[in-house]
Amino acid sequence: VTDLTTTATAISAGGQHTCALLTGGTVQCWGANYAGQLGNNSTTESHVPVTVTGITTATAITADGDVTCAVLAGGGAQCWGANWDGQLGNNSTTQSNVPVTVTGLTTATAITTDGDQTCALLTGGAVQCWGWGGAGSLGNGIRIFSTVPLTVGSPDTPAPVARVTAPTATLQASAVFTVSWTATDPVVTDDRTSGVEYTYVIVRSQPASGGTFTTYSPWKSNSTARTGRFTGSPGTRYCFSTQARDNNLNTSAWSAEKCTTIPVDERALTRSSSTAWTRTTSSGWIASTASTTTRKGASLTTASSATVRQIGIVAWRCRTCGTVDLYIGTSKVGTLNLYKAGTATRSLLTLTRFKANKTGKVSVRVTTSGKLVKIDALALSRT
Repeated sequence: VTDLTTTATAISAGGQHTCALLTGGTVQCWGANYAGQLGNNSTTESHVPVTVTGITTATAITADGDVTCAVLAGGGAQCWGANWDGQLGNNSTTQSNVPVTVTGLTTATAITTDGDQTCALLTGGAVQCWGWGGAGSLGNGIRIFSTVPLTVGSPDTPAPVARVTAPTATLQASAVFTVSWTATDPVVTDDRTSGVEYTYVIVRSQPASGGTFTTYSPWKSNSTARTGRFTGSPGTRYCFSTQARDNNLNTSAWSAEKCTTIPVDERALTRSSSTAWTRTTSSGWIASTASTTTRKGASLTTASSATVRQIGIVAWRCRTCGTVDLYIGTSKVGTLNLYKAGTATRSLLTLTRFKANKTGKVSVRVTTSGKLVKIDALALSRT
């Protein structure tokens, strides 16, 4: 090799470039330089040795692929060249044409790279690696890359933690609502985790009035989202649970459920008489319909008995709207006033939750005459 400036004490050859450690601690490299692997603040190849910028106390070197690294006196290390998988170890994925300091290394005694990942032997015998880890090559169970050194033999074994955060409301005003969930992966070593890869959300349902739950069915699979819009059926209670898997294939337990109920559509209720109510079409309402009346004594009643802890209605509220009483069986359990000053709105109105469950057919009875009562749905909750 021509033009080496002093006596070489070690040499390392990569696929298309070679480097020599020289007496005194400097380093010279030659060959391909498309990723800056010669370390001379250039990407121009060189057919003769060029001096690596800033290296004056190197004690060991390694070169392979398009990455070069050196251990420095004192136990630190510097690397240069390609960095798309973090193989320079400087908490970055930006290539460098000059040496950059490997994060956190202070006791390195030897170093090696294959161009995709880099490892250092530390005083005392520990090993730390960084860069590509997709085949487990970092030695700590993480299957993704790391841009900083991770200790070999400290695997990511704890499972992620997942939970459903919404819906939070016991009752919905619509058949379409938002479901949200979270997933986090515990810190296992060196303040690093493998990270959550996918989440799953399952759902089961039962009639709002009570009865047997369905079995769970998938709603979201292999998802990277944490929220979604769910479309259900009127008169149905839905319960959601989530699970997460990290990049090391650790899987969480299924989370505690979050449940909510879509009200019973007015079309499923029994009218007090065929002439007491008029069905109207209303965009944005459940099934796009509503039952309207101005007749005192008009009622809407569930077809069968229900066991409930809370009830309410989805109805129109306006300046000229009337009042309704709510019954369970023959017992009046509350009154809802539909009057509202200002702009009229479609609203969910509920009674205070009962101290204990009540069972019976649930009825809405109009108590005013000549005032508008427009009902979209009857809300029933078992909780």
